[in-house]
Parts: sequence; structure tokens; C-alpha cells
Amino acid sequence: MKGKIIEEEVSLNSRKALWPNYSPPAELVFTHGVGSELFSESGQAYLDFLSGIAVTSFGHSHPHLNEALKQQADKVWHVSNLFRIPEAEVLATRLVQESFADNVFFANSGAEAVEAGLKAIRGYHAARGDNKRTRIIGFSDSFHGRTMATVAAAGNKSHMQNFVPGDQGFDHIEWGNVEALKNVISDSTAGIILETVQGEGGIRPVTQKFLASIREL
Repeated sequence: MKGKIIEEEVSLNSRKALWPNYSPPAELVFTHGVGSELFSESGQAYLDFLSGIAVTSFGHSHPHLNEALKQQADKVWHVSNLFRIPEAEVLATRLVQESFADNVFFANSGAEAVEAGLKAIRGYHAARGDNKRTRIIGFSDSFHGRTMATVAAAGNKSHMQNFVPGDQGFDHIEWGNVEALKNVISDSTAGIILETVQGEGGIRPVTQKFLASIREL
């Protein structure tokens, strides 16, 4: 019965209720996914190279992840980080053990994570009384999110037009240009933002040499 109700609602051209930020093809609707494949209503299989815009990197319907989601849904949905969440602590510990980081900040979206990082950069210097260090350096062809701050951080003029006045405290240089980076760093520089693998810029991974140069600077 539930499935039938959903089918009837969709048939009433329900897409009109969605804000048209994109224009998806009306004839293509995915019903389910398995691993790296998505399946349309007609049963056609598609390789999911888009991965929900870099969200479903573990693929679709992984048995281990499905079971973990079901177990959690049967216990508690959300209590906010005002309280301890044992499962989050376990995951954070595993991430720290397998990465460069000392601790983890969980966010609801990529844009929220980026904005938290921008606040941390500027807050770090402000807490030490160095209030002049507010500018952040970004790189060409970047994408950091759709909020005002993340759009400004990427510096794409076509995205900023009509929404973001001025540079909002960001300087932008050519992707991968170490000399340009050296020249733009000043006493007002607070930090640097970059994607280790650019998405909108063409799936371009940053080189280890460039990352090492940034760390040295």
C-alpha cells in the first residue's frame, strides 16, 4: 500500500514542489542501487561515477552499512552533540588512528564542515590576539559548497555574482602554483584552503610535492 501511494503522488508531477536548483531529466528515475551501480525504473543499469556528488563513496546497499543503520534506527535517531554518543566516539577514534588528524568534527554537510574549518582558522589567530590574520588563500577551479562563505572561498565569479559582495577575506591563486602562493602570503594570511582532489575542477588530485610545499610555507 505504501509503495502504491508513493507512485500515485509521483505521478501528479510532484517535482514542481522542489526548488529548481538543477534540471534533472524527467524520464530518468533511479529505483535502487547495488555497489557501484544504479538501476532505473526500466531496469537499466548505470555505473555511478557521480556518487551523489562525492557522497556515496562506499557504494549502494552495502550489507554491513545497511545493518548498522537498521540497528541504530531501532535505538535512537538523534540527541545532538550536547550529549555523548558512544558510536560517534568509536568512529572518531578509528578515523584518527587511520589519518593525520588528532580529533574529528562531525558535520551535517560538506559546506558545514568547510565553514567550521574557516572559523577554526580565523579563531585560532584571534584567540592568540593576532586579529589582523583573517585572510584565507584559495585556488582556482575549486568548489567548497553552496553557502555564502564557501562560495567566496572558491572564488568562482559566476557563482559569486548576485550573491557574494567583495572577496569576503579570500585571496585566490592558480591551482598548483607554488610561486604564486609564496607571493600572496602576507602578515594578514590566516590559512590556506584546498581540495586534495578537485571535483568541479575536473577530478584533479593535488600532488604530494605541492602539499609538502604548502606545509613548508
